[in-house]
Amino acid sequence: MNNKEIQTKRMKEYFIQATKDILKGEGLKGISVRNIAQKAGYSYATMYNYFKDVNDLVFICVKDFQGECKSYVHKQSKNTDNGIAKLKASVLAYINYFVQYPGIFDLFYLTRGGDFGNKKTILEV
Repeated sequence: MNNKEIQTKRMKEYFIQATKDILKGEGLKGISVRNIAQKAGYSYATMYNYFKDVNDLVFICVKDFQGECKSYVHKQSKNTDNGIAKLKASVLAYINYFVQYPGIFDLFYLTRGGDFGNKKTILEV
Protein backbone atom coordinates (compact mmCIF):
# COMPACT_ATOMS: atom_id res chain seq x y z
CA MET A 1 0.00 0.00 0.00
CA ASN A 2 1.17 3.48 -0.76
CA ASN A 3 0.84 6.46 1.60
CA LYS A 4 -2.39 7.70 0.00
CA GLU A 5 -4.06 4.30 0.37
CA ILE A 6 -2.92 4.06 3.98
CA GLN A 7 -4.26 7.55 4.72
CA THR A 8 -7.60 6.72 3.05
CA LYS A 9 -7.93 3.51 5.05
CA ARG A 10 -7.09 5.36 8.27
CA MET A 11 -9.67 8.09 7.58
CA LYS A 12 -12.37 5.53 6.80
CA GLU A 13 -11.61 3.75 10.07
CA TYR A 14 -12.10 6.97 12.05
CA PHE A 15 -15.59 7.38 10.61
CA ILE A 16 -16.46 3.69 10.93
CA GLN A 17 -15.37 3.60 14.58
CA ALA A 18 -17.32 6.77 15.35
CA THR A 19 -20.42 5.26 13.76
CA LYS A 20 -19.98 2.03 15.72
CA ASP A 21 -19.62 3.93 18.99
CA ILE A 22 -22.80 5.89 18.35
CA LEU A 23 -24.74 2.78 17.30
CA LYS A 24 -23.59 0.85 20.37
CA GLY A 25 -24.60 3.63 22.71
CA GLU A 26 -27.56 5.39 21.16
CA GLY A 27 -28.68 3.16 18.34
CA LEU A 28 -29.79 4.34 14.93
CA LYS A 29 -31.59 7.38 16.34
CA GLY A 30 -28.20 8.90 17.29
CA ILE A 31 -26.82 8.60 13.77
CA SER A 32 -26.37 11.75 11.70
CA VAL A 33 -23.57 13.00 9.50
CA ARG A 34 -22.78 15.75 11.98
CA ASN A 35 -22.75 13.40 15.00
CA ILE A 36 -20.47 10.94 13.24
CA ALA A 37 -18.10 13.67 12.06
CA GLN A 38 -17.96 15.26 15.49
CA LYS A 39 -17.20 11.90 17.14
CA ALA A 40 -14.54 11.17 14.50
CA GLY A 41 -12.99 14.61 14.99
CA TYR A 42 -13.48 15.84 11.44
CA SER A 43 -15.78 18.09 9.45
CA TYR A 44 -19.01 16.50 8.26
CA ALA A 45 -18.02 17.39 4.68
CA THR A 46 -14.88 15.27 5.02
CA MET A 47 -16.98 12.15 5.48
CA TYR A 48 -18.30 12.48 1.93
CA ASN A 49 -14.76 12.15 0.59
CA TYR A 50 -14.76 8.56 1.82
CA PHE A 51 -18.40 7.42 1.91
CA LYS A 52 -21.41 7.95 -0.33
CA ASP A 53 -23.72 8.58 2.62
CA VAL A 54 -24.50 7.56 6.20
CA ASN A 55 -26.19 4.38 5.02
CA ASP A 56 -22.88 3.11 3.68
CA LEU A 57 -21.34 3.55 7.12
CA VAL A 58 -24.26 1.85 8.87
CA PHE A 59 -24.08 -1.06 6.42
CA ILE A 60 -20.37 -1.58 7.18
CA CYS A 61 -21.10 -1.46 10.91
CA VAL A 62 -23.94 -3.99 10.67
CA LYS A 63 -21.62 -6.46 8.97
CA ASP A 64 -18.93 -5.84 11.59
CA PHE A 65 -21.40 -6.18 14.47
CA GLN A 66 -22.63 -9.50 13.11
CA GLY A 67 -19.11 -10.86 13.10
CA GLU A 68 -18.43 -9.40 16.54
CA CYS A 69 -21.61 -10.95 17.97
CA LYS A 70 -20.85 -14.33 16.43
CA SER A 71 -17.31 -14.29 17.85
CA TYR A 72 -18.59 -13.23 21.27
CA VAL A 73 -21.13 -16.07 21.39
CA HIS A 74 -18.56 -18.60 20.21
CA LYS A 75 -16.01 -17.45 22.80
CA GLN A 76 -18.57 -17.55 25.62
CA SER A 77 -19.86 -21.02 24.75
CA LYS A 78 -16.82 -22.82 23.32
CA ASN A 79 -15.98 -24.72 26.53
CA THR A 80 -19.54 -25.98 26.99
CA ASP A 81 -20.52 -29.53 26.07
CA ASN A 82 -22.72 -29.95 23.00
CA GLY A 83 -26.44 -30.34 23.41
CA ILE A 84 -28.80 -28.45 25.71
CA ALA A 85 -25.92 -26.98 27.74
CA LYS A 86 -24.34 -25.53 24.59
CA LEU A 87 -27.67 -24.12 23.45
CA LYS A 88 -28.26 -22.48 26.84
CA ALA A 89 -24.73 -21.04 26.90
CA SER A 90 -25.17 -19.66 23.39
CA VAL A 91 -28.53 -18.05 24.15
CA LEU A 92 -27.15 -16.54 27.35
CA ALA A 93 -24.18 -15.17 25.42
CA TYR A 94 -26.52 -13.54 22.85
CA ILE A 95 -28.54 -12.00 25.66
CA ASN A 96 -25.40 -10.70 27.36
CA TYR A 97 -24.09 -9.21 24.12
CA PHE A 98 -27.32 -7.34 23.43
CA VAL A 99 -27.72 -6.20 27.04
CA GLN A 100 -24.23 -4.75 26.78
CA TYR A 101 -25.07 -3.07 23.44
CA PRO A 102 -28.79 -2.24 23.32
CA GLY A 103 -28.26 0.03 20.31
CA ILE A 104 -27.11 -2.96 18.29
CA PHE A 105 -30.16 -4.95 19.40
CA ASP A 106 -32.38 -2.12 18.16
CA LEU A 107 -30.47 -1.98 14.91
CA PHE A 108 -30.71 -5.74 14.31
CA TYR A 109 -34.24 -6.48 15.49
CA LEU A 110 -36.33 -3.35 15.89
CA THR A 111 -35.36 -1.27 12.86
CA ARG A 112 -37.80 -1.23 9.97
CA GLY A 113 -36.68 -1.19 6.34
CA GLY A 114 -37.80 2.40 5.88
CA ASP A 115 -35.44 3.55 8.63
CA PHE A 116 -32.50 3.05 6.28
CA GLY A 117 -33.77 4.90 3.27
CA ASN A 118 -33.24 2.70 0.22
CA LYS A 119 -30.73 0.30 1.81
CA LYS A 120 -33.05 -2.67 2.33
CA THR A 121 -30.11 -5.00 1.78
CA ILE A 122 -28.91 -4.04 5.28
CA LEU A 123 -31.83 -5.91 6.78
CA GLU A 124 -31.09 -8.95 4.62
CA VAL A 125 -27.48 -9.23 5.83
